[in-house]
This record gives sequence, structure tokens and C-alpha cells, in this order.
Amino acid sequence: MIDLANRVVVVTGAARGQGRAEAEICRDLGATVYAGDLAAPDLDGIIGVELDVSREDHWERFAAELREAGVRLHGLVNNAGISGRSRLLDADLEEIGRVFGINAMGPLLGMKHLAPLMVEGA
Repeated sequence: MIDLANRVVVVTGAARGQGRAEAEICRDLGATVYAGDLAAPDLDGIIGVELDVSREDHWERFAAELREAGVRLHGLVNNAGISGRSRLLDADLEEIGRVFGINAMGPLLGMKHLAPLMVEGA
């Protein structure tokens, strides 16, 4: 079994489904878990964070809070993601932008802002 004691992990898209399961598993393995979603998840023993992964200002705020608290990270689970409601040929630019913003830009922004807070080898 993996031991995550004394480790700090961020999981995005953690309000339900796969992200929630990942956050709970990390917690159960001993990690301190920050669980981000559009509304801060309320999960037992997990720190909920309001985080829209497609918005850089949200990542900047979250990273600043962690930095100010002296938190060093050991992992980032970029789980947040959505699927478009329309078939590609029927999707309008707004829908395509929303999917791209969450599924592609979200993980990149997370890495950009949290990587400086990660311990070596994270």
C-alpha cells in the first residue's frame, strides 16, 4: 500500500465522481488533501477549495494562499474535465472554448502556478 503520510496533494474536479474518489483515497492513504471544484467540496478530512480551473486568477489566488501558509506540495491530480454537449460539427465557439478552457488550459494553469510550490521529485 502507498503511504502518503506527511504529503500534500491537490485534486481538481473533486466535488464528485472520479475526483472525489481520488481525493478520498489520498486522504485515506495519509495525505493532506486540497480538493478544488467550482464550489469548495465539503468532504470529511479534506480541505475544500473554490477553484475554477479555467481561470488564472483562481489559480493565482490559490497558489498565493498556499505560499502564505508555507505549504509545499507533493502532487497535483488534474482531474477536472468536461465533455461538450454538442457534436463537434454542431458546437459553437463558446462551447468549444469552455471545453478547451477546462480540459486543456486548466491543467496547464495548475502546473504553472503550483509547480513552484512543489518539493523536488513531486
